[in-house]
Amino acid sequence: MYVTRPLSMYRKSPSTLSIKPPDAPHSGYMVITDEEAESKDTSCWGLCKRGKVKKLPFPQDKILTIVYTSEYQEATTTKVWFIPVLDQPLSSNCYYVIRANGRHKGKACRCSRERDMTNCCIRESLAPDGVPPKFLKKKGWKVRSSSMYRNQLTDALGLDASLRSRLPDFNFPIFKKRSASSVVGRWYCPFAFVREKATIRHQMKKSKFYRITLEQWWEEIYSRGNVNNEGNVVNVSVDVQREVALVSATEAVKDDRNGRTGFTWFKAYNPRSKKVVSVGLSSAIVQNMRWVLEAGGWVNGDEMDVRVERVEEITGENRWRKFGCYVMVESFSLRRMDGSLAWRSDFRHTDKIRCKWE
Repeated sequence: MYVTRPLSMYRKSPSTLSIKPPDAPHSGYMVITDEEAESKDTSCWGLCKRGKVKKLPFPQDKILTIVYTSEYQEATTTKVWFIPVLDQPLSSNCYYVIRANGRHKGKACRCSRERDMTNCCIRESLAPDGVPPKFLKKKGWKVRSSSMYRNQLTDALGLDASLRSRLPDFNFPIFKKRSASSVVGRWYCPFAFVREKATIRHQMKKSKFYRITLEQWWEEIYSRGNVNNEGNVVNVSVDVQREVALVSATEAVKDDRNGRTGFTWFKAYNPRSKKVVSVGLSSAIVQNMRWVLEAGGWVNGDEMDVRVERVEEITGENRWRKFGCYVMVESFSLRRMDGSLAWRSDFRHTDKIRCKWE
């Protein structure tokens, strides 16, 4: 998963390019063109924009054009999208190269050694005996950018550990099934790490990025009314489903059989369309999410259902009318750039239980 950083920061402080990505595995930085950087790339009081990209890092909110002019002054152009390689600082100058037009649109470039998943690094392949793509192998190619191929991205600063540790506000009416949610983490995920039932070309056109958020809220798992003026003790005994995945807001089943391809699939039956809808997440994204969850206290296990049993007692002589027991939920959401929900997974922390009386 990627957090965003403004391009102007790296231009003003080149040393920050050497900062490693966040601690979670399979993390990276995504560079976005902020207003300050945009103004530096213009002349004539903002009327003329400089299209030539002279320095690294490459911005990820723009499709770039590789221009090569032969000795016969014949120019060839190739539109590409540079994505920083995961777990590498930007100073490594290592990028995944995605074709952005033509019949290979949406496909990642590989070196000529097919059995390797190769990441291209400014004309040089990371594989010692690999060969870069033809359009990057030629000497003298240049990079140009255009605002026509720019995506408007907002800040995604990763995990807010301080906000997360405070837990959601528990001050809400007891008749509500859940509290208001609190967003404690924001990331971006390029489409190359997500699979939907569409061609890669169409998927890139529909949503080049996916927004990932981590939210928290309190959710009711047990409630009881005091109809017969009962005592001040309530016995809670309820089964709680620890993990629930949804695809297009429909409960889904995780299918790990395709794990060898590097993707975990979630499948759900849509009663409206009467079709099975599915979303595949790269193992890199799944492992990153698991790390973030476990850092927040989530305990992995094979048990999907956990029995919650506890005895709660209200003090004082006031007669109570209703009792509610709540579990803290953390939820990862994956949304397309148009805001539609592609996938969600709720994780109920059965070690974080709170109760309230009315």
